[in-house]
Amino acid sequence: MNTASRVTYKEWAGIIIKGTLPVSPPTSDLHVDRAAYVATTMESPKAGTVQSYDRCAMSGGPFHFTAIQPSTMTQGSLFQLLRHLELSSPCPELTALWNKLKGKNWFVARDGTLRNITTGALVPGTDIRNEFTPDNGVVPTEGPKRVQAEAWAMAFHLLLAAPATARGQQEFAIEYLLKGQQDTERNYYAPLELLTVKTAQISLAADLALCTYHAHSVNAPGPAVTCLKQVHAAFPNGSDRLGSKAAAYLIWLLGRNTYGAWQDDKDGGNRYDNTRINAMRSGLWPQALFVTAAPNNQCIMPVDLPITRPANTLP
Repeated sequence: MNTASRVTYKEWAGIIIKGTLPVSPPTSDLHVDRAAYVATTMESPKAGTVQSYDRCAMSGGPFHFTAIQPSTMTQGSLFQLLRHLELSSPCPELTALWNKLKGKNWFVARDGTLRNITTGALVPGTDIRNEFTPDNGVVPTEGPKRVQAEAWAMAFHLLLAAPATARGQQEFAIEYLLKGQQDTERNYYAPLELLTVKTAQISLAADLALCTYHAHSVNAPGPAVTCLKQVHAAFPNGSDRLGSKAAAYLIWLLGRNTYGAWQDDKDGGNRYDNTRINAMRSGLWPQALFVTAAPNNQCIMPVDLPITRPANTLP
């Protein structure tokens, strides 16, 4: 059993429990499985990691789905994940969490929301945060409220670390990806459908680039889809969009984007570098796509991206 630690974030404080088992690369030939895998390595590379220190009450799962949205104090997607696991991955750890929620007179309804058992009303975000991370997102260093916060974090950790829930969690993550920028992505992949695209139907370069796109989209959908639209405009022909030049352009746009910590720099530690390293280590793509000296100009994700648009991205 992993250790629960108290962590502070700005004026907030809560619990983190780290997973120990790295997520496994997919064995299928479906592009969407590979995309979900790379995105997961960026968000939650070890199954079962949960955290409650960043005012979201609790987060966990492949993309760190949250219990509440702090900006609106409405419920987040974590309870939708629990409902999905109830249908796909029943297990003792889920029963234990159901019983713990029942102790608060709460349950997860069919619509994936946390509700009051007696009234059926939605549980307010403030109540969720006060229960999972008392008081109101600032867990004390010791005492009964610290114990309470750790108990909730451990219940979620044990469920999300359970091997029986691994596939269900990934399926939920895939559904989440598909709900994102549906129209823009559907047009980009057309005439192929994202859900059923096999790696043999697109170039390995496009497979890598679009997995990189999804790994950025889960972090910030807006900036990522802006990059995708730029590539679409530059390569209006469907077959060209799924070729190596468009792939190199998409990766360059994502890696040079100044949003958050996305932009590539020689110091490392940015989202571009981390995505590149995770993709290389996965063994899903040939190393030539990552090595500048590879023959026939195959490299589309070099260790350092040029500041100006490279020649291999031009139509």
